[in-house]
Amino acid sequence: MSGGEGRLTLWCAAWAVLALAGGAMAALSAGPGGLLAGVIVAGFSLQAAIAEYAGVRTGRASISAPRRLAAVAPFLAFWREEIPWSEVIDITALPNAFGVERVLLRRAMNVRTPVFLPTRDAKLALFEAAACANPNVSVYRAR
Repeated sequence: MSGGEGRLTLWCAAWAVLALAGGAMAALSAGPGGLLAGVIVAGFSLQAAIAEYAGVRTGRASISAPRRLAAVAPFLAFWREEIPWSEVIDITALPNAFGVERVLLRRAMNVRTPVFLPTRDAKLALFEAAACANPNVSVYRAR
């Protein structure tokens, strides 16, 4: 699953629209506060759109995915995170939420990283890539 096959197109489009709205807010603002707010919204939204557009990519040595900022608002993404397969201890398949497939990677030092995928096939491809890259990775299903 490389080349952005794990891309959440709807989320990418939403971030792109928000980036355009932030740019319009900055361009049409009357004062420095509106300008600053518009630039911040546009900048954050643009980087999130790029991160979502790149999608989830797996390779022989690592997985790269958008870095989720908060468990409460998991749609917030701040650039990307690359995780070596050697750090992954186990993968838990979580129930669907927000219309997407979810998995949770547990890494060394008990760091938990959520990964969102658009389809069940993309989730199965992630499990297959993990098994090929690191046969010691366990896969669990959340209840």
